[in-house]
Amino acid sequence: MRSLFCVVLAFVALSFIAPLGAESSLDRLFRSNACKHCDLSGAVLVRAELSGANLAGANLAGADLKEVSLIGARLNGANLAGADLSGALLEGATLTEADLTGAKLPRARIGGVDFTGARGLTQSQLDKACSDFAGLPYPAKVPDGLSSRSCQ
Repeated sequence: MRSLFCVVLAFVALSFIAPLGAESSLDRLFRSNACKHCDLSGAVLVRAELSGANLAGANLAGADLKEVSLIGARLNGANLAGADLSGALLEGATLTEADLTGAKLPRARIGGVDFTGARGLTQSQLDKACSDFAGLPYPAKVPDGLSSRSCQ
């Protein structure tokens, strides 16, 4: 009986210790600038430099992405529901099929962003963002019935 107790105790202890050595999604993102299909929900990435990052299919729901640089990033199929992208640099990023329900986009730079098939994207969100690049008009590709505006 005592040996069984020791085996069970060792198993329980190892189940708590083993995850400590596992690489977190944030560690992987910052190490490789990629984290496809990662769970980054609620992550705080304020002013992070993530230009060119591959976040396809990532869960960024409720993430704090204020003033993050995601220039040219791949966010196709990402869940950005409720994320705060205020002041984010998104020029040239791909957000096809992304969920932007309730995402905040005030002062976000969306020049050249591909929003094809994006869900939850509204004109109200786009009206708070702008789509210039280097002072020149660079319209975002938005779903039918929506339009991006110039920063001027």
